[in-house]
Amino acid sequence: MSTKKAANETANETRGKSTQKSVILRDFFSLGNTQEEKDEPSPLVGDYIVSIQDGKTLQDYLKGFDFKSEEKIKEAVKILIYAVATDSYLSIKSNRETNPFNMIAYSLAGYTKQPGDLGKNIGKIASEVWNEFFLPKRREERLRKMFSKPIDRNSFDAAFLRIMKIYGFNYLIMYRLQYFVIQCKLRSKFPLSQQRVLYFHGEGLIGKSKVGMILAAILNGDLNLSEEYRLKSLKNEINFACGNALGYPYIAGLNCVTADEVFIKGRNNNGLYQDFKSIVTSEGGKCRNPYGQWREWHGRANYIFTSNYPLQDFIPDFRDRRFLEVPFMNTPEQIEDAELILLWYDFVVNAEPRKFGADYPESLEAFIKSVGNKSNVDGDYTQIVDAIKAAIVSPDFLMQLETRHSNEVSIQAVMTIVHNIEPSFKNDREIARSFYKTAIIELFGESEQGKYRWSKALMVKALNDMLKDS
Repeated sequence: MSTKKAANETANETRGKSTQKSVILRDFFSLGNTQEEKDEPSPLVGDYIVSIQDGKTLQDYLKGFDFKSEEKIKEAVKILIYAVATDSYLSIKSNRETNPFNMIAYSLAGYTKQPGDLGKNIGKIASEVWNEFFLPKRREERLRKMFSKPIDRNSFDAAFLRIMKIYGFNYLIMYRLQYFVIQCKLRSKFPLSQQRVLYFHGEGLIGKSKVGMILAAILNGDLNLSEEYRLKSLKNEINFACGNALGYPYIAGLNCVTADEVFIKGRNNNGLYQDFKSIVTSEGGKCRNPYGQWREWHGRANYIFTSNYPLQDFIPDFRDRRFLEVPFMNTPEQIEDAELILLWYDFVVNAEPRKFGADYPESLEAFIKSVGNKSNVDGDYTQIVDAIKAAIVSPDFLMQLETRHSNEVSIQAVMTIVHNIEPSFKNDREIARSFYKTAIIELFGESEQGKYRWSKALMVKALNDMLKDS
């Protein structure tokens, strides 16, 4: 079967057709206020009474249908409440007293006696059932359908190479993407201590957000790009997850979420980041639903963040291992969205702990060790900064610096000279501007000129002293 055909079949399955339960639900709505015989409850009320006899709560009863939204649950609860309250059979006191199940059912009518709280009570019920049952249920069904097919290693390798070419990624970047995909697919089976956040960065319209949306959709079992998978505010997400605001976090109902510019340039993001770390290292917590009730939520922090700026511009702890950085340095090839989605589909659904071209996968532990610990923001950071410092403290750098006409030296000027004497640095997409800034500060101190510009005369003197001592 072709990849396109397989993907389209998955999309059709994921969207789903109306099940028998959804037919019952539609009958449920149509029979809400219909009662032909007064010596028995209406079909809807009778159906609800049977569920009570089976030991089900109202929430359990609602879970037996196929609701597509929280609003539909609210509508159904309202219809059921008024159906019970107006049911001719239950309105007769003796019918309620002779059957305790009838009495339990009739208790719903009490909601109508407090019309000011009716909407709130309906909302509590609907919020609980939707966020704690239907959303997770939909997620599980979609993921099962999306990832149930056998892995095709040839399709994965072909997608691996094609994506590399389109975006100009190297192998390490591709393995970071693969790491994150495997993490999302394995979910609770993936070691929590090795959980990572994917971080795309690069200036301009270079496809970061689109790739984030595509990956988030596929990792939620969907082939349609939808705002449903886009996080509006990281601060709100943290507050929801910690119970500091009313609502459920996105990751309670979704397997993966993407967001643009979650950190703000020019501000101190440390407080936000510290709160965020507590979510990354957990798989659930307690939140307060939109009506103030404390509820438990469960989910993994599978986030994809995109930004114009490298992570080091926001996060002070460069050795933090919670991020997998993916720099977007080139304008990608122009490809139709449908083709691009299918390409990433091949990459995602066939991903396993296997390096490109290998005949068999390695152990998950070995893959994590070889990829997860090679991040711009962990141990490699020090090595990269040291390499830049070694290039700066050299006769070649000093000679080119002295020939510059400006009395001030910018970070870009330092980068240009280093690239001239070490061309491999220019071609290495792993070395971000912030690495050069750190190297300059470590060698020459903070800028006295402001705006990260240093005195050329002071830099020349400092370099002469360093080279004399070396």
